[in-house]
Amino acid sequence: MAGTRRIQPCMMTAATTFIGLVPILWSTGAGAEVAKHMAIPSIGGMAMALVSVFIIPCLNTWHKEHKLKKAFKNDPKVSETGIIV
Repeated sequence: MAGTRRIQPCMMTAATTFIGLVPILWSTGAGAEVAKHMAIPSIGGMAMALVSVFIIPCLNTWHKEHKLKKAFKNDPKVSETGIIV
């Protein structure tokens, strides 16, 4: 439940920023050269934020599962309680 509460605002912020900056990337008028160089890192930063929202929790879960499997192999009592000390 907490994941959906945290992901939705992040997705909405990134989507609105991306939608707002895309026209700047395609602009050709006066000042477009300066604006493009400001829009590209902003879009990249939002993309990295979205990647971190999904990738970091997956890596954390994988690490915990790996640790738990290792504990199951070494100590059969862990499988009864599910607690790693």
